Amino acid sequence: MTDDPILARRWIEIREESKDDILVFRPEDYPVPPARGRRHLELSAEGQGRALGEGSTDRLETTSEGDWTTDGRTLRLSIPGWEGEYEILDLRDTILSLRKR
Repeated sequence: MTDDPILARRWIEIREESKDDILVFRPEDYPVPPARGRRHLELSAEGQGRALGEGSTDRLETTSEGDWTTDGRTLRLSIPGWEGEYEILDLRDTILSLRKR
């Protein structure tokens, strides 16, 4: 579980802003330019997580489910396709930047 309401939401990976080993996400309601194949990561306040991707009809579908936790600036994901520890580089209302450890 998290006490940070900013982190617990649905995030969209923005490849155009990501570089090298840094992943950049924007909240679902952020004005993101359309692009095929965007990955979505949903983190609930209760510690559950889901990975979502575009299905055959271009609608979002759950591709995997798991759990997540934080410890200081570390985000631990146990969601297939996202497993591992990530350093939280930036967390604000409009952006989440991570570096996989």
